[in-house]
Amino acid sequence: MEEPKDVEPSLDTLSQAFAEAMGRKLPGKDGAATDNVEERTAPSKKEPRSVVEACPISPKSILEAILFVGHPNNEPISAQKVAKLLRGVDVDEVEELIETLNTEYEEQSMPFSIQPAGDGYQLELRSELEYVQDRFYGKIRHAKLSQLAVDVLAIVAYHQPTTRDEVDKLLNQSQPTSRVLNQLVRRDLLARQTTGDKPKRKEYVTTDRFLELFQLSDISDLPRSEEPQ
Repeated sequence: MEEPKDVEPSLDTLSQAFAEAMGRKLPGKDGAATDNVEERTAPSKKEPRSVVEACPISPKSILEAILFVGHPNNEPISAQKVAKLLRGVDVDEVEELIETLNTEYEEQSMPFSIQPAGDGYQLELRSELEYVQDRFYGKIRHAKLSQLAVDVLAIVAYHQPTTRDEVDKLLNQSQPTSRVLNQLVRRDLLARQTTGDKPKRKEYVTTDRFLELFQLSDISDLPRSEEPQ
């Protein structure tokens, strides 16, 4: 006697089994919920749609996938970089696609949206749902910067790239600001870089997190009327 061949269960069968395991009801053919714990439906001959059929490949779907996966270093992804990845799509069209996706997300009551961050974009949880994130990861602690740290940050922002000695001179501080600069680097508000000049210069510049924190698209958006003298 031949053993019965294994039959791959259909998507409907798997859905039904999952619903039974979770103690839930699936809608019957007439739309009403039904309890089919004892009765099993025969495997359907209809194959589930392929991934390509369910999600057609297009500039919009590729853009959505890029934002969903995100940057390896958790940095914002610029429209210019996306345009380079998508053939025949320019920066303006990328921004139009972002607007289209955000409109669809809002119409479908999705829990996320595409938001500008620094010089690019990120897929973010909607603000009204941040309490869900807090439940999982705890509330974000808001660290306060001292007045000296704020002054140092402002000097670097307006005079970057700049060295510690130049910061000390502009700040007219009797004590060296190396400790404050190191603190700002640890908080990812400043970055330290070394030039190839001779002698080498250790310079400080602002980061993407600085732009995001102060809601700037580019460092040129800093208010020039408040530039330190």
